[in-house]
Amino acid sequence: MVGWAMAVIAAAVLASACGRANYDPFDAAMDSSSVDAPGETGPADTTTGDGGDDASSDADATSDAGPGCADALGEGLVASWTFDEMSETTAIDATGAGHDGTLLGTTSRIPGRVGSAASFPGIDDRVDVGSDPALGLQFPMTLTAWVRPDRLVDDARHSIFGRDDAVGFRQFEWGISDSRMPAITLYPDCISEGQVWVGADRQVRIDGAWTHVAVTFGVDFTVTHYIEGAEAGGGPLSRATICPEVISSSIGGTPYGPYPWDGAIDEVRFYDRVLSECEIAELRCLGTWHCADGVQSCGETGIDVGADC
Repeated sequence: MVGWAMAVIAAAVLASACGRANYDPFDAAMDSSSVDAPGETGPADTTTGDGGDDASSDADATSDAGPGCADALGEGLVASWTFDEMSETTAIDATGAGHDGTLLGTTSRIPGRVGSAASFPGIDDRVDVGSDPALGLQFPMTLTAWVRPDRLVDDARHSIFGRDDAVGFRQFEWGISDSRMPAITLYPDCISEGQVWVGADRQVRIDGAWTHVAVTFGVDFTVTHYIEGAEAGGGPLSRATICPEVISSSIGGTPYGPYPWDGAIDEVRFYDRVLSECEIAELRCLGTWHCADGVQSCGETGIDVGADC
């Protein structure tokens, strides 16, 4: 409980630094589930936080922007997939850089956190966004997304974004473990054996609600997780060798990974720099600013900037 309280205090301090007030991203009851590296063949070097707080995201998506530190959110943005286009087969890269994705399997679109989202039935579905090295693991880097897992299989990590191929060469995977906590798995030897695993210390929702998640990779090889715009654990990678094989990046599953996403994913962003905590909190609010009782707010229990609307 102390860890949860300190996280809320830290989030409030961050909100103040970003010119905001009443920022409470952890408004749900704490869950004390522990973190174990889910099932993969080969030994895993794991680094996780402790605790297991449950983060909620109940804001209604309405407008596109609000005050804060959003001015630099286009800087270093390599690719952005909103899933708002009408095509049944293509996910357009909103940056215009051409990293368009192909919807595979029975991946479809449903109403999302902002606009539309990609829906994955959890069978053999994914969005293939290509083999461009710009979408591979790098230091620095940031990945962000809205996620809504419908089901998590025991002893597994369910992929939000990863890079591997059908033969078994693997570079990295960002997903949610069966304990409901985000995790990064790095494959320094291009195979499952020798993997390095760094997990978060807080949980996402699985009750039909959306959660905003992000992960940063520092030039010092430190991984930091974020849930609902606030830091949620992480740690240093004991090995940071990048698999050099020419392999593809995918959203919602990977060609080799045995545990595809079951649920929905929206607003995926890939940066070639480390975003600040304030910037990540701002990304959580993009598309969710709304007017509540004459005050501009982000989320039902999120950010109240005190501006009239």
